[in-house]
Amino acid sequence: MRIPLHRLALAASALTLLLGAVAPASASADETSPAPASHALPANTRFYVAPDSDAAHQTVTDLLRQDVESAISVAKLASWPEAAWFTDGTPDQVESRVRELVRRAARTGTVPVLVAYNIPLRDCSQYSSGGAQSDAEYQAWISAFARGLGRSKAVVVLEPDGLANLPSDCGPGSDPTGAITTGRLADLNHAIDALERQPNSVVYLDAGNSRWRSVGDIAQRLLQAGVTRTRGTEPTAGSGRT
Repeated sequence: MRIPLHRLALAASALTLLLGAVAPASASADETSPAPASHALPANTRFYVAPDSDAAHQTVTDLLRQDVESAISVAKLASWPEAAWFTDGTPDQVESRVRELVRRAARTGTVPVLVAYNIPLRDCSQYSSGGAQSDAEYQAWISAFARGLGRSKAVVVLEPDGLANLPSDCGPGSDPTGAITTGRLADLNHAIDALERQPNSVVYLDAGNSRWRSVGDIAQRLLQAGVTRTRGTEPTAGSGRT
Protein backbone atom coordinates (compact mmCIF):
# COMPACT_ATOMS: atom_id res chain seq x y z
CA MET A 1 0.00 0.00 0.00
CA ARG A 2 1.40 3.37 -1.00
CA ILE A 3 1.70 6.09 1.63
CA PRO A 4 -0.22 9.33 0.92
CA LEU A 5 2.01 12.04 -0.46
CA HIS A 6 1.06 14.55 2.24
CA ARG A 7 2.36 12.17 4.89
CA LEU A 8 5.45 11.62 2.79
CA ALA A 9 6.07 15.35 2.56
CA LEU A 10 5.67 15.82 6.31
CA ALA A 11 8.07 13.00 7.04
CA ALA A 12 10.57 14.28 4.51
CA SER A 13 10.42 17.73 6.09
CA ALA A 14 11.05 16.26 9.50
CA LEU A 15 14.01 14.29 8.23
CA THR A 16 15.43 17.34 6.52
CA LEU A 17 15.54 19.01 9.91
CA LEU A 18 17.18 15.93 11.41
CA LEU A 19 19.80 15.80 8.69
CA GLY A 20 20.36 19.53 8.55
CA ALA A 21 20.10 19.48 4.77
CA VAL A 22 19.86 16.75 2.19
CA ALA A 23 22.86 16.16 -0.04
CA PRO A 24 22.45 17.94 -3.38
CA ALA A 25 23.53 16.39 -6.64
CA SER A 26 25.29 19.58 -7.67
CA ALA A 27 25.54 23.25 -6.91
CA SER A 28 22.42 25.39 -6.62
CA ALA A 29 21.10 26.99 -9.78
CA ASP A 30 19.95 30.55 -10.17
CA GLU A 31 16.31 29.78 -10.79
CA THR A 32 15.40 33.41 -11.38
CA SER A 33 17.21 33.51 -14.73
CA PRO A 34 15.70 31.53 -17.61
CA ALA A 35 18.18 29.14 -19.19
CA PRO A 36 18.85 29.61 -22.90
CA ALA A 37 18.02 26.80 -25.29
CA SER A 38 21.14 24.64 -25.41
CA HIS A 39 22.21 21.04 -25.86
CA ALA A 40 24.48 21.38 -22.84
CA LEU A 41 24.10 21.56 -19.10
CA PRO A 42 25.42 24.50 -17.08
CA ALA A 43 27.83 23.71 -14.27
CA ASN A 44 25.25 24.63 -11.62
CA THR A 45 22.60 22.19 -12.84
CA ARG A 46 20.52 20.47 -10.16
CA PHE A 47 18.90 17.16 -11.04
CA TYR A 48 15.33 16.18 -10.24
CA VAL A 49 14.64 14.15 -7.11
CA ALA A 50 11.32 12.30 -7.20
CA PRO A 51 9.33 12.93 -3.98
CA ASP A 52 7.56 9.56 -4.24
CA SER A 53 10.53 7.28 -4.91
CA ASP A 54 10.76 3.85 -3.30
CA ALA A 55 13.43 5.21 -0.93
CA ALA A 56 11.16 8.10 0.09
CA HIS A 57 8.31 5.72 0.87
CA GLN A 58 10.66 3.47 2.83
CA THR A 59 11.76 6.50 4.83
CA VAL A 60 8.18 7.10 5.92
CA THR A 61 7.69 3.42 6.73
CA ASP A 62 10.78 3.49 8.95
CA LEU A 63 9.56 6.63 10.69
CA LEU A 64 6.17 5.11 11.35
CA ARG A 65 7.96 2.14 12.91
CA GLN A 66 9.97 4.64 15.01
CA ASP A 67 13.20 3.37 13.45
CA VAL A 68 14.79 6.82 13.18
CA GLU A 69 18.31 5.56 12.51
CA SER A 70 17.18 3.58 9.47
CA ALA A 71 14.90 6.43 8.33
CA ILE A 72 17.82 8.86 8.33
CA SER A 73 19.98 6.45 6.34
CA VAL A 74 17.30 5.83 3.74
CA ALA A 75 16.42 9.54 3.59
CA LYS A 76 19.97 10.25 2.46
CA LEU A 77 19.43 7.83 -0.40
CA ALA A 78 16.05 9.41 -1.20
CA SER A 79 17.67 12.83 -1.43
CA TRP A 80 19.78 11.86 -4.43
CA PRO A 81 18.50 12.04 -8.01
CA GLU A 82 17.91 8.89 -10.01
CA ALA A 83 16.96 8.29 -13.60
CA ALA A 84 13.39 7.50 -14.62
CA TRP A 85 13.22 4.51 -16.96
CA PHE A 86 10.75 4.37 -19.85
CA THR A 87 10.51 0.81 -21.08
CA ASP A 88 7.12 0.27 -22.72
CA GLY A 89 3.74 1.79 -23.52
CA THR A 90 2.07 3.17 -26.61
CA PRO A 91 3.35 6.36 -28.23
CA ASP A 92 0.53 8.34 -26.58
CA GLN A 93 1.30 6.83 -23.18
CA VAL A 94 5.03 7.50 -23.29
CA GLU A 95 4.51 11.04 -24.57
CA SER A 96 2.16 11.74 -21.67
CA ARG A 97 4.46 10.21 -19.05
CA VAL A 98 7.52 12.04 -20.32
CA ARG A 99 5.65 15.36 -20.43
CA GLU A 100 4.39 14.87 -16.88
CA LEU A 101 7.90 14.19 -15.59
CA VAL A 102 9.61 17.13 -17.28
CA ARG A 103 6.86 19.47 -16.07
CA ARG A 104 7.26 18.25 -12.47
CA ALA A 105 10.99 18.83 -12.70
CA ALA A 106 10.54 22.28 -14.23
CA ARG A 107 8.34 23.33 -11.32
CA THR A 108 11.24 22.56 -8.95
CA GLY A 109 13.88 24.25 -11.10
CA THR A 110 15.68 20.94 -11.69
CA VAL A 111 16.58 18.75 -14.66
CA PRO A 112 15.26 15.18 -14.95
CA VAL A 113 17.29 12.26 -16.24
CA LEU A 114 15.31 9.87 -18.42
CA VAL A 115 16.34 6.49 -19.82
CA ALA A 116 14.79 5.37 -23.11
CA TYR A 117 14.87 1.57 -23.08
CA ASN A 118 12.47 0.05 -25.58
CA ILE A 119 14.60 -1.03 -28.54
CA PRO A 120 13.42 -4.19 -30.38
CA LEU A 121 15.12 -7.41 -29.23
CA ARG A 122 16.21 -5.63 -26.06
CA ASP A 123 19.03 -7.38 -24.15
CA CYS A 124 18.96 -10.24 -26.68
CA SER A 125 15.63 -11.33 -25.10
CA GLN A 126 17.44 -12.31 -21.90
CA TYR A 127 17.09 -10.86 -18.36
CA SER A 128 15.80 -7.45 -19.50
CA SER A 129 13.88 -8.78 -22.48
CA GLY A 130 11.11 -6.76 -24.06
CA GLY A 131 11.01 -3.73 -26.25
CA ALA A 132 9.05 -2.67 -29.30
CA GLN A 133 7.89 -5.34 -31.69
CA SER A 134 9.32 -3.74 -34.83
CA ASP A 135 11.55 -0.92 -36.01
CA ALA A 136 8.52 1.07 -37.14
CA GLU A 137 6.87 0.65 -33.73
CA TYR A 138 10.04 1.75 -31.97
CA GLN A 139 10.51 4.80 -34.16
CA ALA A 140 6.94 5.91 -33.47
CA TRP A 141 7.53 5.35 -29.74
CA ILE A 142 10.77 7.32 -29.53
CA SER A 143 9.33 10.15 -31.63
CA ALA A 144 6.49 10.41 -29.12
CA PHE A 145 9.03 10.33 -26.28
CA ALA A 146 10.80 13.29 -27.90
CA ARG A 147 7.54 15.22 -28.30
CA GLY A 148 6.91 14.74 -24.59
CA LEU A 149 10.17 16.55 -23.84
CA GLY A 150 9.07 19.63 -25.76
CA ARG A 151 11.20 22.62 -24.84
CA SER A 152 11.94 21.35 -21.34
CA LYS A 153 15.50 20.81 -20.20
CA ALA A 154 16.18 17.10 -19.83
CA VAL A 155 18.97 14.53 -20.01
CA VAL A 156 18.23 11.36 -21.98
CA VAL A 157 20.33 8.21 -21.78
CA LEU A 158 19.56 6.32 -24.96
CA GLU A 159 19.09 2.56 -25.00
CA PRO A 160 21.44 0.92 -22.48
CA ASP A 161 23.02 -2.21 -23.99
CA GLY A 162 21.68 -1.22 -27.40
CA LEU A 163 25.10 -1.03 -29.06
CA ALA A 164 27.08 -3.40 -26.85
CA ASN A 165 24.47 -6.10 -27.51
CA LEU A 166 23.60 -5.77 -31.18
CA PRO A 167 21.26 -8.40 -32.63
CA SER A 168 24.26 -9.96 -34.35
CA ASP A 169 25.78 -10.54 -30.91
CA CYS A 170 22.85 -12.51 -29.56
CA GLY A 171 24.09 -15.92 -30.65
CA PRO A 172 24.81 -18.11 -33.66
CA GLY A 173 22.23 -17.56 -36.33
CA SER A 174 20.60 -14.65 -34.49
CA ASP A 175 20.99 -12.29 -37.45
CA PRO A 176 22.32 -14.27 -40.42
CA THR A 177 21.81 -11.54 -43.01
CA GLY A 178 22.64 -8.57 -40.78
CA ALA A 179 19.26 -6.98 -41.50
CA ILE A 180 18.18 -6.87 -37.86
CA THR A 181 21.41 -5.17 -36.81
CA THR A 182 21.04 -2.68 -39.66
CA GLY A 183 17.56 -1.92 -38.33
CA ARG A 184 18.96 -1.42 -34.82
CA LEU A 185 21.43 1.18 -36.07
CA ALA A 186 18.69 2.91 -38.06
CA ASP A 187 16.50 3.00 -34.93
CA LEU A 188 19.26 4.65 -32.89
CA ASN A 189 19.95 7.21 -35.61
CA HIS A 190 16.24 8.01 -35.78
CA ALA A 191 16.11 8.35 -31.98
CA ILE A 192 19.05 10.74 -31.87
CA ASP A 193 17.56 12.94 -34.58
CA ALA A 194 14.15 13.00 -32.88
CA LEU A 195 15.59 13.84 -29.47
CA GLU A 196 18.06 16.41 -30.76
CA ARG A 197 15.25 18.31 -32.47
CA GLN A 198 14.03 19.28 -29.02
CA PRO A 199 15.96 22.47 -28.22
CA ASN A 200 16.86 21.70 -24.59
CA SER A 201 17.44 17.97 -24.60
CA VAL A 202 20.87 16.55 -23.78
CA VAL A 203 21.37 13.10 -25.29
CA TYR A 204 23.91 10.47 -24.25
CA LEU A 205 24.24 7.29 -26.27
CA ASP A 206 24.98 4.25 -24.14
CA ALA A 207 28.30 2.57 -24.95
CA GLY A 208 28.25 -0.54 -22.78
CA ASN A 209 31.41 -1.15 -20.77
CA SER A 210 35.01 -2.14 -21.41
CA ARG A 211 34.39 -5.80 -20.56
CA TRP A 212 31.98 -6.20 -23.45
CA ARG A 213 33.66 -4.63 -26.46
CA SER A 214 37.08 -3.39 -27.42
CA VAL A 215 37.58 0.35 -27.78
CA GLY A 216 37.86 0.07 -31.56
CA ASP A 217 34.72 -2.06 -31.86
CA ILE A 218 32.49 0.14 -29.71
CA ALA A 219 33.89 3.31 -31.29
CA GLN A 220 32.88 2.06 -34.72
CA ARG A 221 29.41 1.16 -33.46
CA LEU A 222 28.97 4.56 -31.82
CA LEU A 223 29.85 6.31 -35.06
CA GLN A 224 27.42 4.12 -37.02
CA ALA A 225 24.66 4.94 -34.54
CA GLY A 226 25.19 8.71 -34.82
CA VAL A 227 27.12 9.59 -31.66
CA THR A 228 28.59 12.69 -33.29
CA ARG A 229 25.11 14.22 -33.15
CA THR A 230 24.80 13.65 -29.38
CA ARG A 231 26.36 15.30 -26.37
CA GLY A 232 28.44 12.20 -25.71
CA THR A 233 28.34 8.66 -24.42
CA GLU A 234 27.26 7.03 -21.19
CA PRO A 235 28.97 3.86 -19.94
CA THR A 236 26.88 1.00 -18.60
CA ALA A 237 27.97 -0.24 -15.18
CA GLY A 238 26.45 -3.66 -15.78
CA SER A 239 23.76 -5.04 -18.02
CA GLY A 240 20.05 -4.46 -18.05
CA ARG A 241 17.94 -2.22 -15.89
CA THR A 242 19.30 -1.08 -12.53
